[in-house]
Amino acid sequence: MFFCYFLLVFIFVSGVNAFPSQKSELKDLFNAFKLTYNKTYHYGSAEHDFRFNNFMASIKRINYQNHLNFIKTDDNNSTPVYGITKFSDLSPKEFQDKYLSKPIEQTFPKNESWNVAKYMQVPVTENVWDWRKKKVITPVKDQGGCGSCWAFSTVENVETSWALSGNQVTELSTQEVVDCSNNNYGCKGGSPCNALIWLKNNKIKLAKNNLYPYDGSTEKCRTNMESDGVGVLDYFCESCFGPCPMVEIKKMLPLVHAIGPLAVSVNAISWQDYIGGVIQHHCSFDSANHAVQIVGYNLNEQPPYWIVRNSWGLNFGEEGYLRIKVGDNVCGVANSYSGVKSTYS
Repeated sequence: MFFCYFLLVFIFVSGVNAFPSQKSELKDLFNAFKLTYNKTYHYGSAEHDFRFNNFMASIKRINYQNHLNFIKTDDNNSTPVYGITKFSDLSPKEFQDKYLSKPIEQTFPKNESWNVAKYMQVPVTENVWDWRKKKVITPVKDQGGCGSCWAFSTVENVETSWALSGNQVTELSTQEVVDCSNNNYGCKGGSPCNALIWLKNNKIKLAKNNLYPYDGSTEKCRTNMESDGVGVLDYFCESCFGPCPMVEIKKMLPLVHAIGPLAVSVNAISWQDYIGGVIQHHCSFDSANHAVQIVGYNLNEQPPYWIVRNSWGLNFGEEGYLRIKVGDNVCGVANSYSGVKSTYS
């Protein structure tokens, strides 16, 4: 398996047009892909042929994206960011239907106890900031085929806020939010802001993950109002009105630095082929269909980037993370963001 993985990576980094074009070579690469990601289809079956055709289409798309990336990116930042992933045997529609959510309307309440504007003037005194190094971030999760990204990014922010209050880092129940947040749609999608509204208004104390574990489907709600869990005391939800790149610089950077991670809604259609590097192109800023957590940033690199935690497992991207350029609203990262200011038990 490790040999196959390094084979896929080697082919990726060898050059812009390094992927083979001969069908026999593609079959060898497909076999390596199947071993690497433990994919099983009966050889010669309709399913096998369908997956192989999707794989060939992915190779063609990857080559095209890397070619555009090579043209658009400065010489010092010409590392391609697209390659073979565990999603390479899926059609774009399958990928979107299984791993992305349909956008839903978000509510942005005016929270009188929270004033985001005051943090616009807070100087970002650290050019590099990573909450993972502060030991307040829980491990990367895998949402599977359930469109629960909105719940993961919300719960991850609650977990970090709880840890920042001096408590032990605790994994809380994402499944509880999926099952019980009645202003969202479970595995069919939702929004972090709606989830925060539900948590605070209903005085929900999230159970520990081991008491209400994730199963990747929408089940009957089992919230225990009397449980010994973690609740949301104060939060904020904001959307971009005006030049979104300025929102990144003037609002989001100070918030990440001063308060903690942010849950953001993004367009992740192009992430099917992402394996590493800083996303700068090929990522639309509209039609949000996914939610992730920003856990830090690096302003010393060119281009500067956000450090983003995803919920597609450790075998996606950079061990479950990816990087997105700061300052151009790439993937719509500034369109909608939320955070947890304080928690209680």
